[in-house]
Order: sequence, then structure tokens, then C-alpha cells
Amino acid sequence: MMKGLSKSLLFFFLTTTGWLLIVPVQAQSDIRLEKLLRKKKFEKVINFSEKRLQKGEDDSIAHYYLLAALLDKGSRARGTAGVPDFENAFRHYDQHPNVHFSASHERLLKPKFRAAAVQLSRHYKGRQDSLAHYYVSFIATHFHDTLALYREYAQKYRPPAAPASPPVTAPSTPGSKVWIETGKWKYAIPSEQPTGMSIIKKSEEVLGTPWKMGGLEPHKAFDCSGFVIWCYQQFGYELPHNTRLLASISEPVALPDAQPGDWVCFGSREYQPSKVYHIGMVHSREGDLVRMIHCGTSTGVTVAELNRGYWSDLDYFIVRLKGTRPAGD
Repeated sequence: MMKGLSKSLLFFFLTTTGWLLIVPVQAQSDIRLEKLLRKKKFEKVINFSEKRLQKGEDDSIAHYYLLAALLDKGSRARGTAGVPDFENAFRHYDQHPNVHFSASHERLLKPKFRAAAVQLSRHYKGRQDSLAHYYVSFIATHFHDTLALYREYAQKYRPPAAPASPPVTAPSTPGSKVWIETGKWKYAIPSEQPTGMSIIKKSEEVLGTPWKMGGLEPHKAFDCSGFVIWCYQQFGYELPHNTRLLASISEPVALPDAQPGDWVCFGSREYQPSKVYHIGMVHSREGDLVRMIHCGTSTGVTVAELNRGYWSDLDYFIVRLKGTRPAGD
């Protein structure tokens, strides 16, 4: 009886003192990062934050300081020297969509990202307009900031004027397009829509194309949304270059009804566009076996099975672009 009581007391003591030790250490680490950031010791902040994230990727404070250091370092660089730091910050944020920042950290990050987006968009404008568009649309999507700058680039992807509620029925002129407006966003579908298999056959022509953030060039580089919109672009579609925007202008499709050319959105089992961090297309389906063609960061454009291996453990939902008939028809 006494032995059992002693063990319980010892366990309680160790647990309690463990918490007493851990909490101050965590707080000291946070204070250290804040001091280093204020002293503009950006490399030290980056290295220290990365070490903390190796111990646990759910450390939102480490994510914040890593992003803040990259963005501050980029903003203080001369000329184009800060471009790689800005791009690393955008890439890190995009690859960790489930990190929940505190309201204060979110407020601090937003103007930093906005300023970086302005610089990156100006840097790439006229060189890689698709990449310039990507950065300003990133701010619109992640921080709900439409930006006057974004509208400047968006004009290339939507007409200067369109009916408030345009009909979905195709016009009679061959090769013409129907512009559809959903909230703030507009996109175009061709009057003569292709079959889903036609889109998939076109996508297979660029198998092996490597991944690059903002990529929109066949055989050179795609990112995941760039690959999807390029495939659709070949048939007259005009779509936003952003995963979450693509999901938001679509409607959910049940797995048994999925057709080649439909979009596979990763981030949730239910239709939640705001959580999407990766997108691909249904390549083929044989019973319960579903294949996806997509552009992965490590694989480039490839075909993968959703029911097996790495992808089988991830949450996803399937959508179809609004205003289109079933992609397989």
C-alpha cells in the first residue's frame, strides 16, 4: 500500500516538476526568438526556428518567427537579393496550411506578406506574368485582401466587363467563351466543352515536367494549380492560378460520380475550399481504385493511386468546375 502510494507521489512529483521546467524553457525560447528578431539576427532566428520545428511541426510560434525572419530579411536586402527569402516564406506558408497563428501574429504577418507580394509581383511582371499573378492572388486567398495590385493582373484572366449573371448556355460562335461570375471571381469556359478524357490525354503529354512554385510552362515547370489550369487552358478555359480559388469556383462531386478531368482537392474530407493545399485531376477510375494525375513537389507531373501508399492517408474531396457538364461526357 505504501509502495503504491510512494510511486503515485513520485509520478505526480516528476510530472509536476516536469511541467514547471518545460513551461519556462518554452517561454525562454520564445523570448530569445523575439530578441533575435528585434536585433535583426535573421539567420539565427531562421536556424533556431527550424530546429524547434524539427521537434514538432505544430509549433505555431516557431512557424511565425521563421516566416517573420524570412520576410524581414528579404525586405532589408538590396535590389533583387531578397527575392529568394520572400519566395521561401511564401513556400513555407503554403506548405503548412493547418498552422493556426494567434490573432496578433496574423496581424503582424499580413503587412509583411503584402509588401513582399508587391515586390515579387513587380520583379516578375513582364518576365513571368503567371508568377507575378500567383503572388498577388496568394494574398487575396490567404489573407482575404483583394489588393488593387491584384486587380491589375486579374484583368489578364477575366474580361473588363461581363454580365452580372451570365448564362451558362454556350453561345453559337465557334471558339467563343462564356464568362461566369461567382462572388469576386470570374472565369471562362469554352462554348464547345471537351470531354474529360480529352483533357487527361493532353495532361499526359507533359508527364515528368518538374514542380516549381508559380510554374505554368509545359516541359519546364508547373506548380499543382498551374498544371491543372494549363491542361484546361488548352481547350479554351481561363481559370485563376490558385488552388483554393479553383476549389471555390467548383462544386463537390461524390466519389462514385467522379469522372476523368474532375479535380481532387487535398485538405479536408468535406467541401472546404479554404483548407485546400494541393490539387490534381482524376485520371481514371476502376471501381474503388482512383488514379490521379498531378504535379507534386518531389515527383513533378505523375500519375498516382489515391487508394494506396502515401495518398491513402490524406483527406481529400472531389469537385467539378461550376457551369460545366460532367467532365467525362
